[in-house]
Amino acid sequence: MHDTTPAAVVVESAPLWVVSDMVQNGHYDVVIVMSEDDEVLGLLRRDAVLRLAPRLPEAPVRMLPLQRALEIEEATTLSQARALFDLDEEVQALLIEKPMMQGWTVLLRESVEELRREVA
Repeated sequence: MHDTTPAAVVVESAPLWVVSDMVQNGHYDVVIVMSEDDEVLGLLRRDAVLRLAPRLPEAPVRMLPLQRALEIEEATTLSQARALFDLDEEVQALLIEKPMMQGWTVLLRESVEELRREVA
C-alpha cells in the first residue's frame, strides 16, 4: 500500500510536552499511543498535539481523546482497507507493524478516500 503517513510511537504515560517535541522535531503527522503492554490504544493527530500541548503540557497522552485505529496484516489490499473503513465510521487509521521493530505504517481514512476518488 502507498500513501502512508509518518508516525511517532509513544507510551500512554508520556507527557504531552514530550510528544509535542517529538512531533515538531520529527515532522510526524500522527502519534500512535501504546499501552504499557504494547497494545495500540489509539491515534493522535499532529494538530491536536500542537494545539493542546501549551495548555496541558504535563498531561499524559492517555488523557486526550484518541482516534480509533485498527491493526491490520501487511498483506491487506487497498480494497480490503476501504472495506474496513466502510464497516466502522469511527476507525480513522489502519496500522501495520513493520518487521524487526522498524515502526509502523499508517494509512489514514482520508488517504483511502482520496485514492477512491482518484480511481473512480
